[in-house]
Amino acid sequence: MVKVNILGGAESIGGNFVRIEDGDRVLIFDQGIRFDIMANYYTPFITPRSIAELRDLGALPKSEWYRGASEIYISHMHLDHLGALSNIPERANVHLPSLTVYESLEEKWRESPTWLSLIPRKYFVNLEEQKPLETDKNDVMAIPVSHSAHPSYALLYFGKDETVLYTGDFRVESFLEKEEFVKIKGGEDLFTYLGENKDLKVDTLIIEGTNIGSSRPPITPADASKMIKEIALNHRPIIATLHPLDIEYAHFMAKLATELGMKCYVASEHTARLLEKFPHQPLKPAIIEEYVSYPTFLEKSTLDDVEEHSLILVSYREVADLLRDLASINPSLLKDAVSIISEPEPEREEAIEYSVLANWFMKVGVQHYTIRASGHYYPYQLKRIIAEIRPKNVLPIHTERPRLFSKNLDRLRSQTYEVENNSLESAMTVSVREPSYDEIKDLAQKLYFARNPEITQPSDETLKVEGYWTKARLILQGKMEMPKYAKKAIYSRRVYHIPKEFYSKEAHLERLKDLLSWAKEEGQVQKCLKNKAFKKATRLIAEEAINRYGVDKRYAVQYARMVLARLKSKVEIQTKWGLI
Repeated sequence: MVKVNILGGAESIGGNFVRIEDGDRVLIFDQGIRFDIMANYYTPFITPRSIAELRDLGALPKSEWYRGASEIYISHMHLDHLGALSNIPERANVHLPSLTVYESLEEKWRESPTWLSLIPRKYFVNLEEQKPLETDKNDVMAIPVSHSAHPSYALLYFGKDETVLYTGDFRVESFLEKEEFVKIKGGEDLFTYLGENKDLKVDTLIIEGTNIGSSRPPITPADASKMIKEIALNHRPIIATLHPLDIEYAHFMAKLATELGMKCYVASEHTARLLEKFPHQPLKPAIIEEYVSYPTFLEKSTLDDVEEHSLILVSYREVADLLRDLASINPSLLKDAVSIISEPEPEREEAIEYSVLANWFMKVGVQHYTIRASGHYYPYQLKRIIAEIRPKNVLPIHTERPRLFSKNLDRLRSQTYEVENNSLESAMTVSVREPSYDEIKDLAQKLYFARNPEITQPSDETLKVEGYWTKARLILQGKMEMPKYAKKAIYSRRVYHIPKEFYSKEAHLERLKDLLSWAKEEGQVQKCLKNKAFKKATRLIAEEAINRYGVDKRYAVQYARMVLARLKSKVEIQTKWGLI
């Protein structure tokens, strides 16, 4: 049986750590840094001293979390997922999305005078590169997803008896066209893959929930593209900030520069290295020598030579320096300049003070716009995502609001969806299938008993005459909201569709005796008793009560405890059953 433990990220944005145990195999998906914890203990003047200190504070995973695990998979190379490879306590294979990208980052980290020098691996950590859409020796498949770090993968594990899908961080739409996505990412996206493999059943979905509860406008890449194009038509030059790993956004901006006939410059070494290593770009940018010092074959330029009709790509951390340098060296360039801050991630995730940047824009007189096309899906898209994946179980991660996520998920469980398209093309059109007779009847009875809890089982005719049948069908089709009077009753999971006689004393005694007879003959229950695994025995009996009678989970547990007490003490079931 596959066992999934979310040891990090269950109630935080960042610090993901998923431990999967399947027989003698132990896998880890991500092992990120908790920036929210770091913010409580560190400032620009108080910095981390060691990996041990970060681990002690809880900013890095505990050593015992790695016990028995020799295979670690990283979904993408944002530090809240990649973490510090030097924190890995024992020999392990670390499967990275790209060795090329990692080695470029590691080179800079090793030379860093800051705490980032703590990140690079120790000698006993072996690095391997994941291959998209190929099942590896550990039965793990990396599936490309759209995100603000390149490359990014969802991880699909084919266990012995269960399939686990871990989404990592992802968004539904991309800045790339479909053909561009396949060419740059090395394969089709997650939802195209699922659409082409309808027989694939996901038992456990571990899905990020970064934007759950967020009030920020749900700007998609398509929305952002339209706004940026409009701004670019009215200003020169364009100073665009981006995350160094956001190849999708860089590709879009380079394509826009080509369409508008603008020269493209790069004032960020990380971004320059990334663009140079990935040849599928609309144009070859020139580097600004003051900011890019490594040896390169890219065209070189200086701040004095930057043309007015141009696009300058720069990182968040370097844009303030760029503004100050332009103001002193080439001030005429800023007269009609505009800056677009893409801000793809939550501020706490990247630990950047955007308000400080805004002050510098005002100081040098440059208009700036914050256009955030999130690297994460939006809450309204969750329904479509669940409809496409159709998991049996869902575990939220990378969210500060897991309870709100669960409430949203509970609402989705009352409806059944079918996706028309094989992928999420055209914003993923979803239609609700025509509910079956039994589904309509079940919900109609629940609506009826929510209004009339003391009345016995209604006939189908009564449900139709009084309008409950029509309401149930419209709710299941998604054409009508669940009535307020029924929400509390139905979502509390009380079994309203069972007649009142179900709760009678005599009925309870019969069920208890029946369950007792079953438990005496059931091999698994007897094995649990022999090994004193009473908790598991209780669960088995409760599941039988639910499956056999459809009783409420709370009552089923009470049944199980009473049957277990009888099995342990060999005392006959008393008439004082005390269930209601």
